[in-house]
Amino acid sequence: MQKALKPVTTRSERLLIAILKFHGIEVWHNKPLHGFYPDLWVVNTKVLIEVDGRYHYTPEQKAKDKRRSLILRKYGYKILRFSNWMVENRSKTVVDKIKAAIKKEREKERAKQVKLLKAVGD
Repeated sequence: MQKALKPVTTRSERLLIAILKFHGIEVWHNKPLHGFYPDLWVVNTKVLIEVDGRYHYTPEQKAKDKRRSLILRKYGYKILRFSNWMVENRSKTVVDKIKAAIKKEREKERAKQVKLLKAVGD
């Protein structure tokens, strides 16, 4: 059996973790999930964040990333992808998109709970 490589934390990932912490958003970093190690996983949500360096834009890596995203979406996860450049130069835009995804996911969860409560009450 091949030993899994320990995920590496990039400068952009460390920066984004610090920025999100400043905004009160807690994330897990490289926590195993269905055989994958998402860069960041917003705690208590199904929102995943990938911070992509240059090698993610090669045809081979794009195909791998697409396959991985399809699998994780089947489990109900929302995957947000940002380039290193976006994180380092447009962090406000990145944070706004993450906040919007968290809000949407929480609203979706609340709607499911309300529907379930109504079904139980009928």
